[in-house]
Amino acid sequence: MPIFLLVARTVAAQYDTLALPFRAITIEDGLSQGMVNTIIQDRYGFMWFGTKDGLNRYDGYAFTVFRNDPEDSMTVRNNYIYALFEDSQGRLWVGTSAGLDLFDRSSETFFHVRAASADFHRMVQGVAQDAHGDLWVAHDNGVLKMTFTGEVGVHGEPLFTSKNLLSNTCFVTTDRAGSVWVGQLDRGGYRIRPDHAGSDVVDTLRLDVPVGNTRTGRSSSDLTGLTIVEDTVRGRLYGLHMFGIVELDPRTARVHTLVGLKNRLGEMRGADGSIDAKGRVWIGVFTGIHIYDPATNALHRVLPDDPNLQQMATAAKSAYCDRNNLIWIGTAGYGVLTHDPRG
Repeated sequence: MPIFLLVARTVAAQYDTLALPFRAITIEDGLSQGMVNTIIQDRYGFMWFGTKDGLNRYDGYAFTVFRNDPEDSMTVRNNYIYALFEDSQGRLWVGTSAGLDLFDRSSETFFHVRAASADFHRMVQGVAQDAHGDLWVAHDNGVLKMTFTGEVGVHGEPLFTSKNLLSNTCFVTTDRAGSVWVGQLDRGGYRIRPDHAGSDVVDTLRLDVPVGNTRTGRSSSDLTGLTIVEDTVRGRLYGLHMFGIVELDPRTARVHTLVGLKNRLGEMRGADGSIDAKGRVWIGVFTGIHIYDPATNALHRVLPDDPNLQQMATAAKSAYCDRNNLIWIGTAGYGVLTHDPRG
């Protein structure tokens, strides 16, 4: 029996507001800066927050902050952190506004990634890994594929060959089958079928229901600004794009529109989403926190039940569900909000 399910109804976004309990973590608690662009939990249980002013590691009680020191080449190359990713080997990759770093846990230092025998000075928007173990790095002029050779350099860093695909500012995510999904800013969406030997196949994605505007030169059928959220428990693959939410067939790349957005939510591109234990998609976008519930095909706005925290939720940057099903929301200037669905 195929696991891919389609929701029969396609709707314009219907809104109601859910008031939920949240706790705030701010600079007063040791967070280095209030702009939190990305959040992950590593295999050791630490929470990592990429901010506008440094990389933050949080053990549940205190923060350790990693910042650039111009006098120390082993510090993070830039303080503006856009992307974090822990690969299948437990290596922590740090995407900054000036390139990609690899964090060495034993020495707590950073290796600055070089590509094509030169420093890779690009604004890194995302990092993902395919089924072959190769990395895909989305940046401000395409997607860099890093194919690891299995060898290490003089400092113990993994060696790789590289090539760049596509153009413009891109976002990248992968599914558990290893397909690579790329969304361009104000352009198209793509599925890449990766090949470790280098014969990667790029498929252009098209919306089943044309939507949005063409003012940037995009087609109304382009899957603009695509990011993927995968529900591995229920076998569903969702795509968040500039003008709505779709479901994707991982085998055929067929696109099925679930929700079309109206101006009330604004344009959603490069959105950061995460699946909770109930199969709901938490979405952090610049207009706030939202939950998409596939069971009802409804999109809900979320606000803290504490009026003192509601302003924090009006401009979200990232959403993440950890292994304990705690929800973490990074905001644009106010720090982090956390929600425990267990009450």
